Amino acid sequence: MSVLRLPRSALSVLTTLIGSGAFIVGLWSFTSPKSAAAAFGGYMVRALAASSSSSKLDSSRRMMYIYPHGIRNLTLGLSILALTAYWQFGQQCRTSPVARAAVQRSLGLVITVNALTPIVDAWVNLWVAEEGKGGDLERNAARLHATRSVFWVVGGLWCLVG
Repeated sequence: MSVLRLPRSALSVLTTLIGSGAFIVGLWSFTSPKSAAAAFGGYMVRALAASSSSSKLDSSRRMMYIYPHGIRNLTLGLSILALTAYWQFGQQCRTSPVARAAVQRSLGLVITVNALTPIVDAWVNLWVAEEGKGGDLERNAARLHATRSVFWVVGGLWCLVG
C-alpha cells in the first residue's frame, strides 16, 4: 500500500499533530521562555547572558527575542489547526469534493512552505555547534528541528498530492 493510499484520517491526524505541536511550542515560549529557548537552541540565551548584567530586568530583556518566535509558532499552529478543522468538518468541504480538495491543497501549501522554518532553525543550530559557540545542546536542537521538518515536508506534500 503506498503512502498516498493510506486513509484520509491518517493525514488529518498528521496535520492536527503538526498544528498542535506548533501551537504548544508557541505557548511554551510565553509560559517558560528560558526553557523553550534552551530546548530549541540555547545559543541566544548564552550570548545575551554574556553581554549583560544579572539583574531581574536584564534577565527579562534577554528573553524578549523568544516572544516573536512564540507568536510565529502560535499563529502558524492555529492556522494549520483551523484549516484542518475546516477541511474535515466544514459544511462546504463535506458536501463539495472540489472545496475539500482546495482546502486540502491550501493546507498542504501552508505546511510545505512553513517547513522552511524548522529547516532553517536546524541549520542555524548546527552552524553554531560547528563554530564552537555551542555544543551538544545545539546539536540536539538541530536534530529536533530536522526531525520536525521531515514531518512537516511529508505532511505538506501529502496534502498537496493526495
